[in-house]
Amino acid sequence: MTTLILQAPESLKGSHVVQLPASKSISNRALIVAAQCQVIGRIDNLSDADDTKLLLKALTEPTDDINVGHGGTTLRFLLAYLAVNGYKCLLSGSNQLNKRPVKPLVEALRRLGADIEYVDVDGYPPLRLKGFVQKENKVHIPAHVSSQFISALLLVAPSLPLGLDINLMGQVISRPYLDMTLKVINHYGIYPEWEGTKIRVNPGSYEPKSFSVESDWSAASYIYALATAYREASFTMPGLYDVSIQGDAKIRTYSREFFGVSTQFNDDGATCQWSGNEPSAFEGDLLQEPDLCPTIAVMCAINNVSGRFNGLESLRIKETDRIAALHQELSHWGYSFEEVEDGAFRYILSGRLKKTSYMPVIKTYHDHRMAMALSVMSSLQPITIAGPLVVTKSFPGFWQMLEALGFSLDWQE
Repeated sequence: MTTLILQAPESLKGSHVVQLPASKSISNRALIVAAQCQVIGRIDNLSDADDTKLLLKALTEPTDDINVGHGGTTLRFLLAYLAVNGYKCLLSGSNQLNKRPVKPLVEALRRLGADIEYVDVDGYPPLRLKGFVQKENKVHIPAHVSSQFISALLLVAPSLPLGLDINLMGQVISRPYLDMTLKVINHYGIYPEWEGTKIRVNPGSYEPKSFSVESDWSAASYIYALATAYREASFTMPGLYDVSIQGDAKIRTYSREFFGVSTQFNDDGATCQWSGNEPSAFEGDLLQEPDLCPTIAVMCAINNVSGRFNGLESLRIKETDRIAALHQELSHWGYSFEEVEDGAFRYILSGRLKKTSYMPVIKTYHDHRMAMALSVMSSLQPITIAGPLVVTKSFPGFWQMLEALGFSLDWQE
């Protein structure tokens, strides 16, 4: 296995320009829509992340056997797209991805008229798609498990001859990702109606248009973490906007309120830097921005403050169980991260920051966000990252970006 010994600079001062990747989340949604109106080539600033490359290849060069690697979003969006368009193929992912549930989406597609078969384990990929004839236009789907199931249905709904009514069951999580989906759909001329627990999409055709993808606010979160560690530096990130369709833009609010990092916008993008206000213990509900949790947990640890979280239930079924992974990896520095009841909060990060007498070896669990968030702990001491290449899932140039900032990278095979 490839490993990386990462050593951060002792100090970092002055102004730095950081080139972020395009948003994978926006890119994947735009691709599904663009494929339905045959304008894939008119997407500007498309993400070069693995997930997006695999999705693009599957849409433009479909085969009888499609494997999407570790791409959870890729598999779910493709499943809905391929199913309602009547493709007959095998759809699977890596061993890790094949352990992530898809049953709510499969059951909804079956109700609509898709012929889908579980190849190995009920409720999980691989899946065999055998065709589609719409026989129903109403589905019920749990909203508290994954917003990706709902987004997958929304993106293909206009293509359904009978349209689609989606009835949401339970509390909606990751609402900003659904809003992102709706805004992409709106750009292409389709306007679903969302009232209460029901979303109605009338049958119609997407308008073939050009589309430009924003830079990735999720990736920007790691730069905000660096700003808490290097208080004499400022970081400018082109392509980020004050008004964004990305929910993870909330990192700027959390950074200002709890970690003393301010944000200024200009024509070139966003600049973040320490404001002079000392960090304080984090308290917040990340139900709508769960992917920010690893970054915020690291920001707490770096600044020797605690964290109290809600809304992290979906982290158990991400690329890995991120609650358990954060608990394990932050324990190197004296922190625990556990699911416990503490007043109004359910997840607690606690401990007292300490350096280790050894070089910590950080597992990445095939999870890009774990690798990137935990890399910031190298500002305390050199660390070894096991499985560093996983960052290609969303930020292929991440390690090169750190190297340009003065980090020392020692690759080991």
